Amino acid sequence: ATDDATTELASLIAGRLGLRANDPRAAALTRDKHKARERLRSSTLNCPRFLKVDAARRARGGFDPGFYPLVAKPLSLSASRGVIRCDNDAELARALPRIARLLESEYERPSYEVLVEEYIPGVEVAVEGLLRDGRFEPLAVFDKPDPLHGPYFEETCYVTPSRLPRKTLSLLLRTAARACDVYGLTEGPVHGEFRVNDDGVWLLEMAARTIGGSCGRLLHFATGCSLEELVVARALGDAPRKIAVRGAAGVLMVPTPATGVVRRVEGIGEARGISGVVDVEINLNAGQVIRAWPEGGGYPGFVFSRARTPREAERALRLAREKINIVTAPLIADAS
Repeated sequence: ATDDATTELASLIAGRLGLRANDPRAAALTRDKHKARERLRSSTLNCPRFLKVDAARRARGGFDPGFYPLVAKPLSLSASRGVIRCDNDAELARALPRIARLLESEYERPSYEVLVEEYIPGVEVAVEGLLRDGRFEPLAVFDKPDPLHGPYFEETCYVTPSRLPRKTLSLLLRTAARACDVYGLTEGPVHGEFRVNDDGVWLLEMAARTIGGSCGRLLHFATGCSLEELVVARALGDAPRKIAVRGAAGVLMVPTPATGVVRRVEGIGEARGISGVVDVEINLNAGQVIRAWPEGGGYPGFVFSRARTPREAERALRLAREKINIVTAPLIADAS
């Protein structure tokens, strides 16, 4: 599987071919945010209050979820598309029809089901790992140094190794392994998103795939090992390779400044010249339409850094972010 849409299909094909694979039901479970929360609630892991609502119907009639702040999110979209924080009834009343319109633009026959769950404060991190016969092997822990408080949740920076205390990291990795057990995942790559606060570690999502987009290159910069190589080698039954983070590495997902038509991208050369920046990858062309979050979902590009320490790797990314400027023009008409 290379993305959320292919996890269940990949497990079905692998099963037909007699290869090691997750149970297709487990792969499908991780793709449905409501079913995943229901399974999590039946475990001993931390789980926020939540409920499933019909965004189109509730947007017309309104309702009291019984808790705030909360996050409303479509059941199946990824990359934080359609994820909106709401602190009161008025914000929720505006968010639900917005999510409904997004689902209508995404699907010919949309399901308007939305997960509404308690907002979990804290530090957000990501965990990359591999499973073999149900045994979880962590590959990397990524800090997300920019606060993700909302109202939208476009990601910006990943930095590894993590600067969390050793005790917290140990609890985080135990939680990741336990989450795989809870969801029935046993084989292949997993990518987990977590929040850490005074009440412990909270699972946001566990996906039966590798980290998305070009972010997988971060593991290569950090360890010298290609993520794809590790996944394929494990699928072929090779013995686990010992990998270690060498220094520090980071990736910046270049933010989308606004919904509009791309005119040009400035400052790429200056960003590449910053000490610690090892690559800048911009995926935009003049005339291309880009959309800001929560409707958007594709990053304009990526900046990668390597340094002696996580702090230095993060600093290089922030300097590069200051240099890159995406110039856009407003959309004359927005059919969505």
